[in-house]
Amino acid sequence: MQHHDPYNYGEPHDNQPAPDWQQPGYATSTVERSTAVTLIGLFYLVTCGLGVLQGMLGVLGALLSMDGFTILFSVIGLAINGFLAYSGYSLYKRENWARQTIIAVNYINIAISIIATLAFGGFAISNGFNDQSVFGGMMLVIFVVLFIAVGFTVLISWLIINKLESDPVVRECTPTSIFHQDHYPHTFE
Repeated sequence: MQHHDPYNYGEPHDNQPAPDWQQPGYATSTVERSTAVTLIGLFYLVTCGLGVLQGMLGVLGALLSMDGFTILFSVIGLAINGFLAYSGYSLYKRENWARQTIIAVNYINIAISIIATLAFGGFAISNGFNDQSVFGGMMLVIFVVLFIAVGFTVLISWLIINKLESDPVVRECTPTSIFHQDHYPHTFE
């Protein structure tokens, strides 16, 4: 079968293997997109996009109050949310750097959640859980609710990390994957 090369890639040399799209039996369809990666990317895009809106309102409020400390932290929060929203969009587009960024953010999330829970637990234990203390039994209830919420957060972060580090997702997001190389130039062959 004669191969028509509309993009002028040239014929492969004898010592160079032919690209996958020139091999017999090559399927012209793209790599199947993982639904989980799409949802993770959209989750970060939407939630951090809302964080960007909140950050803009925070900067506006800080500018109206002319509080330099609040302006600084509002701008930092706006920049972080903007970067994470862009990372979510890039993960949706299957960029490998975005996959690595979201993995790193989730590792940081797990570490901060555990450290904050342990710090609050130490504070609660030092004040006592009995009804005689200043905070009384309310501290025990808050600690239990916090422990459940942090456990849920750590579980979700761990599931995101495991999904984004799985072999199919790594292949899907790498620049050498069929999705990145062959999808656009060979769609209509």
